[in-house]
Amino acid sequence: NIDGEDLISDPGTYVYTPLPARRNEYRSVKSHFTPRFPGKEPADLSLGLFRLDDTAKAECLYFGEEGFVGRHWGNKSPLYRMVEIWVDRVRIIDWSEAGAPLAKPAKLNPSPGYGITLIKNYQNHKIHENG
Repeated sequence: NIDGEDLISDPGTYVYTPLPARRNEYRSVKSHFTPRFPGKEPADLSLGLFRLDDTAKAECLYFGEEGFVGRHWGNKSPLYRMVEIWVDRVRIIDWSEAGAPLAKPAKLNPSPGYGITLIKNYQNHKIHENG
């Protein structure tokens, strides 16, 4: 969120139990704004709808005025994210220690429980629409 505007947000949790396969789509690494390898899921989603083991072992390597650097072990190979905070922009850089290509962020529709999903500016007024 920058100046009150969400630039990136996770899509929500969908539902908890009536549709387990649909719920797992929203639990997947693909539905979160995180560095990841294409086609790989770092967590075992078959352990149950309310359990994820901490296989990623995420850690903060730097946090300060200039930004953030973090690492997680997606699929046994370290992945990094650096967020640089500048006066006029925010830059996000992802990379893997192995030099392997990373997946592009996926776009999942916001879960039905999210409520307001779209914010538009119209003649300097914000209009909220439910998705």
